[in-house]
Amino acid sequence: MSTRVLRKLHGRDDELKNLAALAAVESSEEEDSSEQTEKPSQERRNLFDLLNDENEDVESDESTNIDKDENVNENIEKPTPIQTGARKKTKKKKKNVAKKNKKDEEEDIEKVVNEIAQMENNKPNRDFSNHSVQVKKYKYVLTVEHRFLNPDNELKRIFGTRTLLDDANFRQRNRVKTLKGTWLTSPTSNWPRLTKCGLSMTCLEKSQKYQYFTFEHSKEYQKAQFEFLDAVDSSDHNQIAEVLRLNNYHVDSLLGLSDVCRMSDDTQMARELIERALYALEMNFHSQFNLATGTCRLQYKRQENRCLFLALYRHLHFVFQRGCGRTALELSKILLNLDSDEDPLCVLLFIDFFALQAGEYDFLLQLFSEWEGHKNLSQLPNFAYSVAMANFELSSAGNKNFDMADTLLQDALIKFPSVLMLLLEKCSVQPDKKVSDHSFFTTEAEQTSPAGLKLLCNLFVARNHSLWKSPEVFSWLEKNVNIVLDKVDAKDPEIAKWRQRRKRYQKPPRNIYRYAMICELPGVIDLLPPEIRLEQVFGHDPLPPADGIRSYERPERARRGRTGNSLGLFLHSLMPQFDPSQETEEEGAAALQPGQAGLHQQFQALMVAMRDMLGNLNLQRDDNEEAQEQEEFYEDEWD
Repeated sequence: MSTRVLRKLHGRDDELKNLAALAAVESSEEEDSSEQTEKPSQERRNLFDLLNDENEDVESDESTNIDKDENVNENIEKPTPIQTGARKKTKKKKKNVAKKNKKDEEEDIEKVVNEIAQMENNKPNRDFSNHSVQVKKYKYVLTVEHRFLNPDNELKRIFGTRTLLDDANFRQRNRVKTLKGTWLTSPTSNWPRLTKCGLSMTCLEKSQKYQYFTFEHSKEYQKAQFEFLDAVDSSDHNQIAEVLRLNNYHVDSLLGLSDVCRMSDDTQMARELIERALYALEMNFHSQFNLATGTCRLQYKRQENRCLFLALYRHLHFVFQRGCGRTALELSKILLNLDSDEDPLCVLLFIDFFALQAGEYDFLLQLFSEWEGHKNLSQLPNFAYSVAMANFELSSAGNKNFDMADTLLQDALIKFPSVLMLLLEKCSVQPDKKVSDHSFFTTEAEQTSPAGLKLLCNLFVARNHSLWKSPEVFSWLEKNVNIVLDKVDAKDPEIAKWRQRRKRYQKPPRNIYRYAMICELPGVIDLLPPEIRLEQVFGHDPLPPADGIRSYERPERARRGRTGNSLGLFLHSLMPQFDPSQETEEEGAAALQPGQAGLHQQFQALMVAMRDMLGNLNLQRDDNEEAQEQEEFYEDEWD
């Protein structure tokens, strides 16, 4: 095909119209010059035939129209190239023919243009025989949408780009180019250059559904880890900073100093240290490790993996403090995907809050529908109330009726009645006299709520109370509370059933205690049992699991002075260089002065007596044997 024809194929509509007029003119010229040509044996063809070599129907229609308008026979011979003399003789006839056929030509041009456009659009995908029906693939409920993982993007959508231009980190982050793209965070120009820090990730096993990975520490990284643990034992923040100075991307040191900065109200530096930790971890991901698919697992019981869980948890809370609820929701999905079977940080106790805050009501309902069968989400207070609120918000928007929302809220009030008074108190709302005088939401709710259930209800109210402050929500709540009280007075069988079921919430699993330790919600720590409150908690590894796995052990010399209890650790913090369990080989009066020997012996005797006292120290037991037997009975029922 010639260049002229290609230009006509891709030209604009007005050019094609001009081309049609020229074709009509040249056709009339060919009529007059056909008698003077020397090659009568050639077949006549329309100029538009070049545009429609692949479409015979268009060619036949055009030839028919032109023959009809010009009153010529079907077998007219094609003339020779146009001569100059013929153009002069037929000048007047050209204008008449062009005016006469103007309407028909425009219709033909529109038809040709439409068919050419359709032909060009369908050219790459002409064969649809095997793809006639496209089946939409099922989307996993926890699939992460990575475009929502960047809080700067959400801030730009909310406030605009101009607002972020005042943020120095935002400007510096845009100037840094990395060889490997990151989803969780982006480096800034003031960060140290990331080299081989000793972190790596390997694939442990592959099943039909999941892939299991784990982090690994090199010998150099293990040495830095031992120095960090020594600094933690000394309770000296300067030593942690020194470890970080020598190892710029030691993750546990970054997490530890971030806690120090946060307690010192330096939120910006605390947030930056967490982002640096995530950047170091993400840059050392395995090539097959994908955060978004939900098929890659990282077990919390492996000690090397816990830093990623803790860094993600703290990062999502920093992100939420900046007003990025949707980003916090996507980070919660990642955190739950990593170890959804164990859920070591109890993401299921707060993912509903971020879903409601971000307006992702359909996601919350889908998660509840798909996970109710194997996780019993309806038996958690936060899901019982949050799912009802999600239905209420959708009903308010006109997507559903209020019957489902009312039913779910009434069920939640029957299952967990103690939430109501906690919620009203947190929102500074005075309850109605009918409610305050009724025992179901006051004394009975308090008496039938074991310690484990009280902890769950307080965790829910402390985090979600801000979502229940609107007047519309309180009107909806008040209406359903009155309906529940009528059911209680009518002795509905559901009331008695759940009065008995609430006794199962005696001793929560360890992951709930771990979440209560790190969530920093007001009034939650006081609800923990004494044995958990007295247990030593480190920021880099709070309440480690009982079945933890370590790929390497800390040398014994690094554990000097750690007795494993609070009083012993307090004494060690006063005298970190003294180890009462270490016996000197040359101990005697010859090595020490008489006064010093006596003082040393007295101190040794004191330490021996204190060790015996600490070894025999036990927690006070509950005198109520019936309550203790009931707790042991229900301890194994709550999975």
